[in-house]
Amino acid sequence: MGKTEFLRNDIMPMAENAGYRVFYFSFLDGSSGEIVEKFTQALQQFTADSLLDKSVSKAKSIKKIAIAGTSIEMNEPAKESISTILNQLASNEHPILLLLDEIQELVNIPSAAGVISSLRTGLDLNRTKTKTIFTGSSRNGLLSMFDDARAPFFHFSTNIDFPVLDDGFVLHLADIYTQITHDGLDVNALISTFDQLGRVPMHMRSLMKEVILDPNHSLSVALERIRSSIVDNQGYATTWMQLKGLDKSIIQYLAGGGIEPYSSNARQSYANGLGIKDVSVAAVQNAIRRLTRQNHLTKNAHGDYVVSEPNFLMWAKEQ
Repeated sequence: MGKTEFLRNDIMPMAENAGYRVFYFSFLDGSSGEIVEKFTQALQQFTADSLLDKSVSKAKSIKKIAIAGTSIEMNEPAKESISTILNQLASNEHPILLLLDEIQELVNIPSAAGVISSLRTGLDLNRTKTKTIFTGSSRNGLLSMFDDARAPFFHFSTNIDFPVLDDGFVLHLADIYTQITHDGLDVNALISTFDQLGRVPMHMRSLMKEVILDPNHSLSVALERIRSSIVDNQGYATTWMQLKGLDKSIIQYLAGGGIEPYSSNARQSYANGLGIKDVSVAAVQNAIRRLTRQNHLTKNAHGDYVVSEPNFLMWAKEQ
């Protein structure tokens, strides 16, 4: 289960039951050259479907009419800006919820600058009627849209970290295991295994499949197989070899629970690990910028630097 399933399977029906009309769009659903057009068309169609006067919506979609055997082509309606479409949408009697998934992809499309500005304008003008949830798989990409003072969406929304699943998820998996195998698992060991997988649900589900299909596999054996598969697939060893020494030191500092990478104590630990006298603040700044560009580091909702990928964090601890 990931954020997309959460949006579509949980948020959408909940909002619809509360009286909202809900629009979902993923900005990964197409190439960079076509995604802006697809988004505009999808929002236009959603708006047309949501308007009270359905006859107007249908009339707008007619491309040709025939009278006494003679057909007449009708002109395509003029393309409207996103802000104009949102203004029309807000005229609906129902509140609107927009679920904009992988929104950070727009930042990577030079031609999307106007659409981003128009989207911000439309949402600003209709914020009492239209609510929006922005989600993305790249925390740094989202930050570049919402925390960059030069970006149109600067300070537009509240940054909320998607919470990790608690032990209830593990108990649920343990129940499923018992139902299928008519056997039990050590719940405490299962929780520890989930922790060692960075509490990533996808990896935990893969592990549970292994122990269900082959009951002779212990949790420790299954865990080692899953972790090896993750390391191989993600190429952690190759990535680690390509990092500079200071970059590795910073990652290991953060992986060990450090939260002040610029502090004198942190810089001294980097220096000790590198076998040098000292490490300057400027050197740390350059390293963190480099790691952020490479998506190895990001900032959480509290503004602290963290390792972006949970399993890379776990792997880095052991290096």
